[in-house]
Amino acid sequence: MRASSVACQVEQQTAFRNVVSLADAVGAPGDRSIAQRLDTIERVLFALARAQGIDIADLT
Repeated sequence: MRASSVACQVEQQTAFRNVVSLADAVGAPGDRSIAQRLDTIERVLFALARAQGIDIADLT
């Protein structure tokens, strides 16, 4: 496996763990519906993508 491929895989795994952590932090069980929590996560991820210069149009 090439070094760039390994680095990409590590970044994807880190991003996944961050999303899971974010999902846990967004709301406690019974606090908000899962749809509301996922909507919040989506908005945060899009904001992070924009801040990093990622073209949002490519993601939709």
